[in-house]
Amino acid sequence: MAALNQEKTVELAEKTVDFALKKGADEAEAFVYQGLTTNISIERGQIAKSARIIDHGLGIRVILNKAVGFSYTNILKSGEAVEETVLKAIKSAKASKPDKEWRGLPTKNSFPFVKDT
Repeated sequence: MAALNQEKTVELAEKTVDFALKKGADEAEAFVYQGLTTNISIERGQIAKSARIIDHGLGIRVILNKAVGFSYTNILKSGEAVEETVLKAIKSAKASKPDKEWRGLPTKNSFPFVKDT
């Protein structure tokens, strides 16, 4: 999968949270990870091979009756895989004990975009 731009990254996270809330989560938050790795092999002072890897994934944390569930996927191409990840997080929350001291996720705030990242 090609790298996601900032707009697509935010859109994916927002859609994931919306889907979690629609499926019954009391609260939800998502994060999208993207990293670029360059590997270079040098043999006898010469570059033998090189490779660039774009790594990415999406994590979702849901709260259901003060119980926390989490799931992660690195399959972002498929909306089905993202939805399955949300459902796994909800299932995880249902299997967890409630945190009696849970006060809620941080409130939604705007965040700064960092140029050229």
